[in-house]
Parts: sequence; structure tokens; C-alpha cells
Amino acid sequence: MPDGQPGELLVRATRLCFRDRLFCRAGIKDAIRRRGENISSFEVEQILLSHPAVAIAAAFPVRSALAEDDVMVAVVLHPEQVLEPLDLIKYCEPRLPYFAVPRYVEFVGQLPTTENGKVQKYKLTERGVTQSTWDCEAAGYKVKRLEPFSAALLTPLEIILRLK
Repeated sequence: MPDGQPGELLVRATRLCFRDRLFCRAGIKDAIRRRGENISSFEVEQILLSHPAVAIAAAFPVRSALAEDDVMVAVVLHPEQVLEPLDLIKYCEPRLPYFAVPRYVEFVGQLPTTENGKVQKYKLTERGVTQSTWDCEAAGYKVKRLEPFSAALLTPLEIILRLK
């Protein structure tokens, strides 16, 4: 098929799409597979970034001893902010499904980035768990499985109260 024609298949790094079509699968490698569930690193990062002490965050997979992956996050705090890893986990609990709450937390001074400022998650994944990484399970904390609820049945005030 000639270049630029509708239906041309494009394959680039982590993107698969058809030009002039609705099909697009971007960020394939940004999915984390944990305990049979697919987790969007973007969704985890958005919750982390909503915490007032967090300046930059990256969620990425690290190999699990069992199978598949565990969720690890590297977090850069705003200047002069202090945050305990357990407090960050407790912040995530009501905002994420239990399986998406990070197991590992590491506070870093900066994240590896490209010249364009995009976080190089593959470097974080390659580095994996270090001695300065906090492990939720090793600390003895068990993430709570919140009862399932339908947000459609709740008023906005009830949703806000559940998040606090």
C-alpha cells in the first residue's frame, strides 16, 4: 500500500494505529500486569500527582517473586515537603482499586528523562527495587479491599466523603 493511504499500518515503538481510522493503541508498555489485572500506570500516576506533596511521579512494573509484575512508584516531592511512604499508600487506597495500589515506593531527587522531558520508565524498571525502596508488604501493611460500590448510585458529596 502506498505511503499515506487510508488503511496503512503504522508501527512505532509503543504505538499501533491505522492512519485515517479510529483504531489506535498507544502506550502498550505503560500497562502493568499484576495478579491477573491490567493496571494503567497513567491512572496510578494521576492519583499520586493529586497529592499536594508530590511534584512528579512515575509508576512502572517490577518483577514479582510470584509471577507477572508488582507496581512500583518513583516519587519526587515538592521542595521542603515531607511524606512517609505509608501515608502515600493510605492516600491511594480509596482512590485506586486494591490491586493497583503500589507495593513499592521510592522517593528520589529526580527522574531519568529524555531531552524532551519525558520520563524514561525503562530505566526505572531496569533499576528495579533498591535498598532505599520502601516495600509495603515487608513493612507488614496490608492494602484494604474496599467494598465495591457504584459511583452512579452515589451523590457527589458521598463520593467526596469516601475519598477522604
